[in-house]
Amino acid sequence: MGSISVSIITIIFLIWRWHFFHALCTRSVDVIGYIYSANAFVSGGSRVEYKYEFQGVKYLRGNALTQKVFFNHEFHEGDEVVLRVDPKNPKRAVIKELYF
Repeated sequence: MGSISVSIITIIFLIWRWHFFHALCTRSVDVIGYIYSANAFVSGGSRVEYKYEFQGVKYLRGNALTQKVFFNHEFHEGDEVVLRVDPKNPKRAVIKELYF
């Protein structure tokens, strides 16, 4: 019974994730943002946070990255980045060069 529950949760998560990227791909707009912080963690992985403004509202969001992706892109505080932002839900944004 436990493995069925995990499988169902995984499928739901994958559907949600597909919907998220499909929405960003089909209806999003490009917005210029700036890296607020970029940190690689000793335990693995990393996080990049960025600031941007959309329709007069300021946002601070972030993406978790693998260390390999993080170091391949060499993000630094203050760097300008292009973000894909969902205009129907501007809190939903990703760094364009990472996903598109």
